[in-house]
Amino acid sequence: FKAKAKPPRTKILWVFPGPRPASAKGYAQAIDGTWDTYRRSTGRWSADRADFKDATDFIGWYIDQSAT
Repeated sequence: FKAKAKPPRTKILWVFPGPRPASAKGYAQAIDGTWDTYRRSTGRWSADRADFKDATDFIGWYIDQSAT
């Protein structure tokens, strides 16, 4: 696993790095909006996507939200 994993950048003119296709990053690969909802919902404002413990807690929260 890579703590700082990010989707590959697109290329501009086949050479220059462009924007990333999504804001997903870290162990959980959560996009910004979903990660912000998780932090707001749980009150874990210092949670970090690059922290494995926070990422696994996020996954549990996400599964719980999906099941209801």
